[in-house]
Amino acid sequence: MPGMGFSLDTWSSKIFSVLFRGKVPDNPRDAIPPLKKEANKRWGKWAGYAFVNVLNDSPKISKRIGIDLTKF
Repeated sequence: MPGMGFSLDTWSSKIFSVLFRGKVPDNPRDAIPPLKKEANKRWGKWAGYAFVNVLNDSPKISKRIGIDLTKF
């Protein structure tokens, strides 16, 4: 069974850039291809599910890392 796609947009690229790199990208659109590559390297066919989990749990993740991911 194939996994869901890791479909980033400029909004979600900010969130995943903070999670993967510790900072908001200067150009969120340009950050999309390398972030997709990183997500697929980390999670493989499960990257789409990881995407959904991160977005659904962003308030809890924000508390854990001390950065408000919901503000993007």
